[in-house]
Amino acid sequence: MQVEEYSTLYQLVSVIEGNLHPSTPLTAALAVSLPPGSMTGAPKKRSCELLRSIEGVGEARGLYSGVLGYLDVGGGGDFAVVIRSAFRWGDEGIWRVGAGGAITALSEEVAEWEEMLGKRQSLVDVLLGSP
Repeated sequence: MQVEEYSTLYQLVSVIEGNLHPSTPLTAALAVSLPPGSMTGAPKKRSCELLRSIEGVGEARGLYSGVLGYLDVGGGGDFAVVIRSAFRWGDEGIWRVGAGGAITALSEEVAEWEEMLGKRQSLVDVLLGSP
């Protein structure tokens, strides 16, 4: 685990590695690992229940975070948690920028909001060519 420093925030980076039992498919390991707690908040199970009750199932929240990766033919893979994203919609040059944060029992509402704005701004700055 390490902390990376950026102009607008500090990012905790963790690498998780392991070996699966030969009879366990990688997809099964991913299914019980996702969504990551860094996206849902903690405790994860209750956070997911609350998010579903607030947002509903199939609501038009859109994609802004998740897990991106690949599986190789040898049964391995590499995956990363995406916590910010930007998508260009159509030919109009309109970008949709997504950022969020995970809420825990120790979270402070204003601090979480400001952290999310900082995460979002770093992407907006890149798109606008700002320093």
